[in-house]
Amino acid sequence: MKKLSMMLSLLALHVHAADDKGYLKHPVTMTCGGASYTLTSTCKSSGDPMELNDCKPQTLVIDQGGAKRSTTLPELPAKYAAQIRDSGRDLQDLFVISWACSKTADGPIATLYYSIGGGSAEYSEAWTHYDKAGNLVIDDSRLTPDDVKAVQKNLKRIPSIMPE
Repeated sequence: MKKLSMMLSLLALHVHAADDKGYLKHPVTMTCGGASYTLTSTCKSSGDPMELNDCKPQTLVIDQGGAKRSTTLPELPAKYAAQIRDSGRDLQDLFVISWACSKTADGPIATLYYSIGGGSAEYSEAWTHYDKAGNLVIDDSRLTPDDVKAVQKNLKRIPSIMPE
């Protein structure tokens, strides 16, 4: 038991150990439908509740029955990404700040909620959905108002650009 405890402690230190510039890796996991999601944020705390954390691009690994796919975020449908770019926004300013697994009319759906870290400017927030098999939903217009409420109710904060 002592050996297992020591191994787990070492693993925790490895996962949350700061690099030489003070960035910490914060992996979080969620299972939704038949897919498992691991989102990793690598951030340096601002130390100020009114200032955003400094983060490197987030990564997402989706494991669907042993088949893994890894991507650097943000991952948005091409049409929506183009709209954001056309508005003058930089996609790299969007970070996942919360996520959810929700029951919808079409089955379980995983949602990543992106933000630039505050404000109400157009395209300062976005969300993407993944179906029960872990595939990016290209057209989220099929979500009913009840589905949207379920997603919003289930969102859970994750370590990211938002200060603690």
